[in-house]
Amino acid sequence: MNPLFRTRATTFSEPWKNHHFLFPSLGKALAIVLLGALAVSAGEAKSGWPVADAPIRFEVHMTAAPSIPEAGVVAIIPDGGLLPHPTPDPVVLDANGATLKSEVLWFSLHDGIAVAFEEPSGGRAMIYFRNAASFTHLGNRPNSIFKPSLLLLVKMGHASMSTAQQIPAEAWQGGVRMGLAPYIGQCENLLGPKADYSSYYAGWIKTPKKAKTFLCTISSDGSECLLDGKVVASWPGVHARKEGAGGKYGSWMELSAGLHRVEYFHFKKGSDTAEANLCWRLPGDKVPHTLEVKDYVQSGQAQVYKFETRENAPTAAFLWSCESYLWLRAWPWNLFTFRALPAANAPTNMVYTWEPEPGLRVTGREINWIFNGSAERTVGLTALLDKASAHSARGVYFAQTPSRATINSPNDRMEYRKALVARCQAVPIPQRPCANWDEELWSILDGVVEPLAGLTLMQEIFERSWSDVLRRSAVERYRLEDIYFDLMRYSNPKAAAEWLTKFESADSANRERQLQWQLTRLDFVLNDLNQPDTARKLAQTMQIHLSTSNEIARVLIRQGDVERFAGEAEAAAKFYSAAQDTLGKKPATVARKTVSVAATGGKAGKESERERGRGKREAKMFSIAPSVDDWRKQAVREAAYYEQLHSQLVVRDIEEAHKTLEAWELEFPLSKLAGDYPIGEGEFYTTIGDFPRALRVLSVYRKNVEISNYLPQAMALESRCLLALKRTDEFTTLAHELVARFPGHPATKDIQVELDLLARHNKGGRLLRLEDFK
Repeated sequence: MNPLFRTRATTFSEPWKNHHFLFPSLGKALAIVLLGALAVSAGEAKSGWPVADAPIRFEVHMTAAPSIPEAGVVAIIPDGGLLPHPTPDPVVLDANGATLKSEVLWFSLHDGIAVAFEEPSGGRAMIYFRNAASFTHLGNRPNSIFKPSLLLLVKMGHASMSTAQQIPAEAWQGGVRMGLAPYIGQCENLLGPKADYSSYYAGWIKTPKKAKTFLCTISSDGSECLLDGKVVASWPGVHARKEGAGGKYGSWMELSAGLHRVEYFHFKKGSDTAEANLCWRLPGDKVPHTLEVKDYVQSGQAQVYKFETRENAPTAAFLWSCESYLWLRAWPWNLFTFRALPAANAPTNMVYTWEPEPGLRVTGREINWIFNGSAERTVGLTALLDKASAHSARGVYFAQTPSRATINSPNDRMEYRKALVARCQAVPIPQRPCANWDEELWSILDGVVEPLAGLTLMQEIFERSWSDVLRRSAVERYRLEDIYFDLMRYSNPKAAAEWLTKFESADSANRERQLQWQLTRLDFVLNDLNQPDTARKLAQTMQIHLSTSNEIARVLIRQGDVERFAGEAEAAAKFYSAAQDTLGKKPATVARKTVSVAATGGKAGKESERERGRGKREAKMFSIAPSVDDWRKQAVREAAYYEQLHSQLVVRDIEEAHKTLEAWELEFPLSKLAGDYPIGEGEFYTTIGDFPRALRVLSVYRKNVEISNYLPQAMALESRCLLALKRTDEFTTLAHELVARFPGHPATKDIQVELDLLARHNKGGRLLRLEDFK
């Protein structure tokens, strides 16, 4: 587990970030709601604006009622430049326009403002903010109107009890982080790093009846608790929690039934385990235990639904959230999302520019960004509308332990690719985006790139920073180049051909890599450009420079592919057989041969299928007949290849699946004419969305094999390719042939369903598109 991010037993609500307690997922929900509100409100006629001197207003909806009326309802509003300054004094109205009592619990440019107000009828309220000399009503005082949820204020650095005791007076001067906590019982700093901080909790507890009660503190390091203004538990100094774990530092008192104001001061030096824990022992208890959520007064919950500005001026407000961390080398990298919050009546042509790190600027309404470690960072946002602009800069920090991301998760890979895209785009042209990358960032790139995904990221890297890629290790660079070429061959074949030439030139001294690119070019010309004659010439040219048996075999296999797709099965078989001979394997004999289904009682299994090919057209059909000593071994090996490939495709491990196909064809080249290989090949290209190539493979197989155990499966897959390509007439013809020839077969039943769906015009497909690779 990440040692920097200790999991805690409690849950915590943080301003508009991850409000798991007070405001569930407010950071995400608010952004989504506001985005939806744009569509609803932008075109509506502007309603009255009863608070004339308020430049901005927020509509809030209650999501939970207060535990007692005196607790009020709390709404946390983000700031960072959104609210009027220096004093955004709130005025709260209910849905009927009546003024509700309200108080400001805390305010800071960093964390925004928390407003407590009366529970509105109907659960909705409008909060207006005006710029005033001072706040009209302040909460968090013994004589305040409301008795709200437990407040938490934290000051980083210079940890001591005296620092903690100064927080209430200094809270309004800045430099103090603020939030809401469900209870006092945490084992880490809820608002930042766990070392060198001081904290102050203030709230109200409920006692069910008058009773003699013992209150105590368990902490690391020092702590002190006040109840109704009197010290009831104190454990000063620097120490571990074990010395007071049994409730040593506390006192007995007579508590009346009802509400009691609690204040708790705490500080933590060093980086070992922190703890702030208020416990009590009620009548009937044998030992003290932590006061639970139900023991504290809890305010109602309200979430922002939308906000509007009076003059439609630009606003640079934003939400941020730490989503996960990825740890591949020495440091964890934390993934943050940043979302601009436009007003519901804001123009749609607002331009947002982020500055997540000094000198790096990227445009967009929402971005992902990664920071290493848990230090606080300052992120800026500028909103531009014509010549008018607004700017805000806010500190963001790692507070709650997020989930640990893994490169085995497709979604995690995608989110971290987005962060790398933003990092690249933040570097101005003509600078190289990867010029200053360290090994940490290169490792993240290596972990999150994958075949046929992340086109934008790979274009940024190769088009602007290829010289940096060339300095990477051969293994790392070759993988990146292979992935980029495959992306380009589907999105921009012309550019792919140009990059092929660049890659070949870059590795002119590497014989193995040169051969790999030449084979790739041959495959590209044959399958993407559909130029078999050019492919033949390329193969012939390549043969002149070959020396090892592996090189010769690989070129022979590609020559076999050329003839296979040209419909020359006999010529293809000769090339595949020659490749198998070259590798020193006992070759399968390739002969014209007629084999009837009756020879195996119509139930030929995989072994007999590979032992004896199927076919009735003596002039065109070919069977693979390995020697008696090898056919059982080959059958087992091919079955293993197919199962491995199939399992890799199920989880979309495209990279490993392609390697399996390469190993399979090299070990058993003749299997490309019959058996499982064409099925596996068809499944591979269907999975990645290359339906034309899958169709070509399966169509050739069907034409070369008249009867086979694999034929129904091949025809069904071919039918789906036709359907995906919207060649419905051909699909219908082939599907009816399949149903007629193989009644009762599982593949036949599936295709019958497809036919029925097509008849109702509810089925279709499409080719790969550029946006598929974003």
